[in-house]
Amino acid sequence: MHLTLLQIITVCLLICGIVVMVLASSITMRLLQLLKEGKYAGAWKFMYILIMMFQFGYVFTIILTVFFPASLINLIAGIVFLLGSLFVFVVMRVSEKTIRQLFATTVSKDFIENIVQSMADTLIVVNLSPDGTITEVNEATLRMLGYNREELIGESINIILDTEHLDPNEEISNNQHVTYRTKTGDEIPVLYSRSKMSGIDNSHSGYIYVGQDISKIVRAERAIKKSEHRYRFLAEQLEESNTLKELLLDIITHDLKNPVGVIQGMSDLLVQESPDNELITGIRDSSENILKVINNATVLSKLAIGEKLEMEPIDVSNLMKEAVDNFKLALESNDMTVEDTLSSPVIIEGHPVLVEVFKNYVSNAVKYAKVGKKIIIGTEKSDRYLRCFVKDIGKTIPRQLSDKIFDRKVQLENGLGKGTGLGLAIVKRIADEHDAVVGTVPNEPTGNIFYIDFPLGKLIKP
Repeated sequence: MHLTLLQIITVCLLICGIVVMVLASSITMRLLQLLKEGKYAGAWKFMYILIMMFQFGYVFTIILTVFFPASLINLIAGIVFLLGSLFVFVVMRVSEKTIRQLFATTVSKDFIENIVQSMADTLIVVNLSPDGTITEVNEATLRMLGYNREELIGESINIILDTEHLDPNEEISNNQHVTYRTKTGDEIPVLYSRSKMSGIDNSHSGYIYVGQDISKIVRAERAIKKSEHRYRFLAEQLEESNTLKELLLDIITHDLKNPVGVIQGMSDLLVQESPDNELITGIRDSSENILKVINNATVLSKLAIGEKLEMEPIDVSNLMKEAVDNFKLALESNDMTVEDTLSSPVIIEGHPVLVEVFKNYVSNAVKYAKVGKKIIIGTEKSDRYLRCFVKDIGKTIPRQLSDKIFDRKVQLENGLGKGTGLGLAIVKRIADEHDAVVGTVPNEPTGNIFYIDFPLGKLIKP
């Protein structure tokens, strides 16, 4: 079979048309898969059937062109068929792109809607009508205000927010404190922001109001202010009380020092006349101790109001011996002995008030460990600290109390009642002023070791 040039050109045009129609049909199939059982799926199925029918028409036209003589009309028909297939392909291709973009936009809209509805802050959208009609709200707004969605949509923003004091020409307003009204008329303080909303053509279409419930913050601020006023008043009272205590202590110490000083002076004269009289010597020593107690009380009062101690070289071994001497009669009356393991002077940078630490330790041993009949005093040095200790052989303090007994109002018991709990608290305060650490550990086989650890930097070489 010999084909003319006209037939060959017509057949080529028709074959190209079939190829283009096949491409168009593949696009139609992808659209059907995308749309699935959507609203317009039926129309696209019908379009697919038409495209398939066109392909069969193209094949039939090719057969006619090959087996029958071709004319110029056949050539024009082939050109028209090719152009028609190209038109269908372009339409299908543009339709696919448009539908896919629409799907992408729809997904984004749902995504944004989910974000808005899950926000913890309130969101209200209003239009540009004179009364500011509400067009959208999120779930947080409904929960906070107690409305249903239908009750707010279409209503004026003024039922929620008094907008009279807001500047209508201000496009953006950030972090203003306003009040929202609930459905029941309650007022909720809100940290509020307003921003301009633009339409598709960038024209001003409304406002977005975002609010955060700050009622808890406001209540907390009020409570803080109330507490601040209260504690300022208490601080003033405390300052006045401390001033009164300081004045009272000055008066007491002054009034005590004078008669005790007279007693000491007279006892010194009597000792010179009768140096072997133990009674007179005891009176003189006791008066000296009373003066030291008064002086230490003055120092402790200064510590209580935050004053610093003036440090000087001092022998802590002598202070420990002095503390024991103060309880000589109490030790003898309880048949208690003291084992002194102090061998040589131990000089540190400190203050004489440290004697109160050792007095407290010895006093506790006499009160609470008299059954052991023995007290051991001494010092020991490690590579980190110098430890001064007072050991007893009484009842061991439970571990759960050993860290607490140096706190104010926590005291030991001896079965005869309780003290004020101030003794060991004062010990800790004195130790803090010397950068020292106080504590207690169990003695073996029974009893306790009360200690004060001085940093090695406090030691002074003799």
